Amino acid sequence: MEYPVFLIFLPTIVVLVLALWTHRAIESILAGVVVGAVILNPGDPLTIVSEGTLKVMMDDTVAWVILVCACMGSLIALLIKSGSVEAFTEFSIRYIKTKKGALYVTWILGIFLFVDDYLNSLAAGSAMRKVTDTYKTSREMLAYVVDSTAAPISVLIPISTWGVFFGALLENNGVAAEGQGIWVYIESIPYMFYAWAAFLLVPFVIAQKIPLLGTMKTAEARAEAGQCIPNGVVSYDEFSQSGTMNKGSKPKVWLFILPMFVLVSSTMYFDLDFFERCLFHHGINSWYDGA
Repeated sequence: MEYPVFLIFLPTIVVLVLALWTHRAIESILAGVVVGAVILNPGDPLTIVSEGTLKVMMDDTVAWVILVCACMGSLIALLIKSGSVEAFTEFSIRYIKTKKGALYVTWILGIFLFVDDYLNSLAAGSAMRKVTDTYKTSREMLAYVVDSTAAPISVLIPISTWGVFFGALLENNGVAAEGQGIWVYIESIPYMFYAWAAFLLVPFVIAQKIPLLGTMKTAEARAEAGQCIPNGVVSYDEFSQSGTMNKGSKPKVWLFILPMFVLVSSTMYFDLDFFERCLFHHGINSWYDGA
């Protein structure tokens, strides 16, 4: 069945308008799903939603991504509990002397952790937030540097979970032949203009070659006055018990650097099997924490 062009774009328009209006991404996406389901089957949209959800959740690639994300979140929690993130923070403070330096290190750390954007955001954000707080950097600026490095670098370097995921999508949707999805993905990298622009703009923003505008300018002014966290926002350390180090832990900086290095290098070596590598590092950190 063919649909008018306007109806094809309507769910996307609804998501964008609601996201900009309410600043709530999940609810906006759900609204777009409902609109799309009504377009496909006005008489029974719930069936479309339920069948589509089951189909997606039963997909091997999607299940793999969910498992990887779950492992990465608990891996970062283990790094925090063992005190290795705290140790890395203290180590960084010794050598970082300026606000710009702290943000540049965040950017470089994001480049190193290219294997996955979620791992990138969690690890870089957890490791650097206390460092950037020391130099009166707003959490909004830290979030910008982390986010504009994590996803773009994972997209631009195909040796990542993004490469595996999109390669599988290209094959499943008939865009690429069986076994050729990753190569089609690599050929499209030069044309990923947003990812290139987002990644390359970060150092210019840090160096203040591009002036801050609007809410970011306001946030930085607030941080310079001594308040890094926005009003009404609970910090991660207060919100989650996983954000605090275990009592009695002996912080070691190598427990942060070594797992990250081995995770990245082994993922590249062992055919991008990020899930198994992540489980392996859970074992290492759990053993040390227990010891």
